[in-house]
Amino acid sequence: MKTNEFPRILSGFLLNELPVVQNQSGNTITSYRDTFIRLLTYMQDVVRVNARKVRVDDLTAERVTEFLNWLEKERGNSVSTRNQRLAAIHSLFQHIQVQSPEYMFQCQQVLAIPFKKSGKKQVGFLSEDETKALLAVPDTESRKGRRDQVLLSLLYDMIVAPAYRSLQTFESVIFVWIHRLKSSSPAREGRQEAFR
Repeated sequence: MKTNEFPRILSGFLLNELPVVQNQSGNTITSYRDTFIRLLTYMQDVVRVNARKVRVDDLTAERVTEFLNWLEKERGNSVSTRNQRLAAIHSLFQHIQVQSPEYMFQCQQVLAIPFKKSGKKQVGFLSEDETKALLAVPDTESRKGRRDQVLLSLLYDMIVAPAYRSLQTFESVIFVWIHRLKSSSPAREGRQEAFR
């Protein structure tokens, strides 16, 4: 009877390969360990293979894909979490194909499982009131406050405001803002000197 190598391989991966050979952080090792706890739980509860008897042969590409789908559907994991679990499994199977080359074909099949694409969150913009509140924060009585207001205004105008998208050079944007700041409020003592 052939000895079950999976416990030895998994222990060596978690106790030696990750911390010593790859010098992975404690958080990475904990995350990977949690992945294999979930995988062994899946094998025991869903596939009905005792966790102590799981073999490398049991972890086919189809079985790993079923596990990943189970994480999403039954456990409610996000695509991002699913991909993190798959990264841990990929790392283990890269280790297995070096430690036990007789599983190389199976490992390559598991390594071919693609990461799932997730919808990217759309970046929101500040409302007009939020923008006005942000631009009102710097103390325009001080030199640094005026500088901060100019920088915030420039960033807003260069990225969002369509009126400044047509400006070709950075210098022209600076000129427009300096002119606006000078003409937007009555000249105060020291204000003109701030831009010289």
